[in-house]
Amino acid sequence: MWLVKGFQHPLNKVIAYPRYDLVNNVKLARYHKIKYAHYYYWDCIKLSVPVIDLEYAKPYYGLNNFAGEEVIEVLARYLGLGPNQLLLTGSSLIGEYSNDIDIVILGADQGVVDKLYELVEENVFDRINEYFLLKEYFSKHRSSMDIYTYLYIKRNTILHLLYNRRHINLKLVKYSRGFSGCIEPVSYRYYFTGIIEVIDSIEPYILPARFHVRIRDKYFVLETYRELFSELRPGKYYVQGWIEVRDEYKVLNIDHGFIRFVRDL
Repeated sequence: MWLVKGFQHPLNKVIAYPRYDLVNNVKLARYHKIKYAHYYYWDCIKLSVPVIDLEYAKPYYGLNNFAGEEVIEVLARYLGLGPNQLLLTGSSLIGEYSNDIDIVILGADQGVVDKLYELVEENVFDRINEYFLLKEYFSKHRSSMDIYTYLYIKRNTILHLLYNRRHINLKLVKYSRGFSGCIEPVSYRYYFTGIIEVIDSIEPYILPARFHVRIRDKYFVLETYRELFSELRPGKYYVQGWIEVRDEYKVLNIDHGFIRFVRDL
């Protein structure tokens, strides 16, 4: 099974990463991920990306996951969303028992964010505790940031919650569907490493999330399609990433890079 990434895709193709073996119901080993990935250079974003041909792509809705379906019903009811806007993803799709339930919410807006805060305040969902945050970090995010930065960013998160003692990981997505073709072309991109300052958020929580950042005396937009970076807090960070030039404006992209909060000495 492949997991689709991003909202824009090459014509007649889908950007997707091989992730699960549905025969044995396990995650693919690194060797098999490399073996099954077929890369295609897409000039739109100036990157080689793993793709599958659209004619061979079929949606997979997974095995019955009663705990996940219960959470989806509760969220749909409280958030006022249609059932097609909430989708199970991750290991829940292959019937793997886990205390973690990953859910994507499509067509999310600020109203969804406000209602999530209300659900926490009304104790329908509980805030996640440090145990689950540490488990999440060490299983998924060690290559993207250090533990101090993770806890700094994710304290008081509304994207990791507890429901009936299960860890609910939410990914809020602005779009309700993907697009075939180049929507946001990149003129060119270059590697950047150094100190940035996150000044404030433009559109946090919902992917693509955006933040105002300063690099020396210049101002950029930091844009991310990863839930991990969608709740950045103000402050200075050391980052490794790419600066993309799009239609005369520049975007800092750290989705495949690294970030570390710079503590005042």
